[in-house]
Amino acid sequence: MRILTAVALAGVGLWLMPAALEAATLPPVWESDFGSMIVAGDDDVSGEINLGINFPFFGTSHSTVEASTNGFLSFGSSNGAGCCNGNVEDFLKNSPRIAPAWMDWVTAVYQNVFADHVTFTWDGSECCSPTNPGTFQVRLYSDGRIVFAYANAGLVAHSALIGVTPGADATDPGPSSFAANFTSPNSTIYEITSDLSFLQEGNRFLTPQGSGWQVTGAIPEPATLGLALGGVALLLIGAKRTRT
Repeated sequence: MRILTAVALAGVGLWLMPAALEAATLPPVWESDFGSMIVAGDDDVSGEINLGINFPFFGTSHSTVEASTNGFLSFGSSNGAGCCNGNVEDFLKNSPRIAPAWMDWVTAVYQNVFADHVTFTWDGSECCSPTNPGTFQVRLYSDGRIVFAYANAGLVAHSALIGVTPGADATDPGPSSFAANFTSPNSTIYEITSDLSFLQEGNRFLTPQGSGWQVTGAIPEPATLGLALGGVALLLIGAKRTRT
């Protein structure tokens, strides 16, 4: 009976684990070591920098990138600083871009390179509204996956554009909702919003899907899952010792 009780409790613990992760202060996938600052200020760009990995994006393997303090990355050629708010027309017609939150920020942008991915972090506040902070990341994997994570963002006065596009006069598919899981056949996906608070509940995983994208919410890190399974094992061992 006690073994069955322990198993039942362990099952409840595993069932509740994703909810507990989503309720955490930081997103389940978050890198607290931001690495090195590459640019800082208001309407500034880093210039071309080494990515540290080869990142496949719309059929091209990129080894360099340019970061704007206004919350986006540019590939192939410069999109400039993008002052001041996310603009759909510019988003579609110019160079390939990844925008975790393109709007008018005053931030420092950091880069940290790992074996299979590179992370860029923006840490600052909305321009002219220092009471509206923003701390968010984009993680680029060598297999083409993209992760958006938001640790400190809420209501903003400007409208932020979130999304990815190949640019070069891409077709406008209309906005999506990054609050929901979805699969899009379109190479460009984006949302325009002045409320970033919903994104703090977890990460958004963007996975290449044919010529489009699959967007999903937060999942536990392998280490977190390992801790949970370790707890299950301890419960079972304790129940067995109590029985004997």
